Amino acid sequence: MNYKQTYIISEQTITLFVAAIIITTTTTL
Repeated sequence: MNYKQTYIISEQTITLFVAAIIITTTTTL
């Protein structure tokens, strides 16, 4: 198991999650 690949995937997932929250908040406001 490659730890670097896992870290990159987790980082991308967190980035998408944060982006979704920002978009939702902006749309709500």
